[in-house]
Amino acid sequence: MQNGYHQAYAAWKRDPEAFWREAAADIDWFKPPARVFSPEEGVYGRWFSGAETNTCHNCLDRHVTAGRGGEMAVIFDSAMTGEKRRFTYDEVLDEVKAIAATLVDLGIGRGDRVILYMPMVPQAVFSMLACARIGAVHSVVFGGFAASELAARIDDCGAKLVITASCGLEPGRIVAYKPLVDQALTLARSKPERCLVLQRPELRADLVSGRDQDFEAAVAQHRGAEIACVPVKATDPLYILYTSGTTGQPKGVVRDTGAIETSSGIIGTAFNGTYGGTFIVMASIYDLDITGFTQGQLDSALTGVELVLGAMTAAGSALGSISTRIQLQENFVSGLHDSIDSGVGRLVDADMEEESSKLSALQTQQQLAVQSLSIANSSAQNILTLFRS
Repeated sequence: MQNGYHQAYAAWKRDPEAFWREAAADIDWFKPPARVFSPEEGVYGRWFSGAETNTCHNCLDRHVTAGRGGEMAVIFDSAMTGEKRRFTYDEVLDEVKAIAATLVDLGIGRGDRVILYMPMVPQAVFSMLACARIGAVHSVVFGGFAASELAARIDDCGAKLVITASCGLEPGRIVAYKPLVDQALTLARSKPERCLVLQRPELRADLVSGRDQDFEAAVAQHRGAEIACVPVKATDPLYILYTSGTTGQPKGVVRDTGAIETSSGIIGTAFNGTYGGTFIVMASIYDLDITGFTQGQLDSALTGVELVLGAMTAAGSALGSISTRIQLQENFVSGLHDSIDSGVGRLVDADMEEESSKLSALQTQQQLAVQSLSIANSSAQNILTLFRS
């Protein structure tokens, strides 16, 4: 079935202002936008200046209010542990409210920054939405990243809280997160006041008295809490994602709330995301690309479709597709070798200039095919080694 991408692109091209105004109409606003884009504001212009909204409300509350609370919102399928869990919109909202109340109890409020140093578990999704609910800004950092890299990101954003887990799981090994967090907090100049630690059965962590709290125990104390969504400006930051830092100091990319909500709704619907459908996000929670997990979970929630988190079946499907691609590329490269050999032979008794041109084109094709084969092999290895749970 053809998706709606081409129709969406054509509509944008015809009238960009009308396109984004219509997209914004699909979002709930506490204060509707008077303007779509204000090019004179900020360095790059501002989207929906003066408007107010809340991402958590648009991801959860509005679906529950519309009577969809009993429908599936998140499917957790761990490739590492084999655990499978399903959460309805009602269940996700209850968890998010409890985490949000916990954050408020820890002194986190609108504009405060929270670092998420987590594996791919449901609590990571719920914590993102809990931050959005109270107007806090979250920043996802690659779980297992070196302590110095984590410290650099803590310092840059001035985080007041770190939410982490005792460990992450990779094929054949357990990665202890907590010692890395402890070291990072020692190195950081800007010291977060508190640290919430999700204790996983594979490896429990020692907690620092006065600073660390058990995630589940703290959240359990606030289950059943009612905490309203905090209206924030459309131009307020929703999250910060950092570049890898391989070329120097990591750079924080700040994404505005209103622009993200509107574009996420478009991304979901452009690919035929509809109520009751399923949206599989194959990128990891740490992915810096807009199609990565942070963005993917918003695309699915704002569109009102199920989010499949850490899907083992999806990973298997992706690996199968890549394996097929590798085989096809290998066959293609082999065929090009034969064609080049044949072309060299024809140079002896054919028009030299014409055959040389054909041979050059074949050799270029071979180089591109070998590069593509290398990328395919790399993709397969990334899924095998980096697909965390």
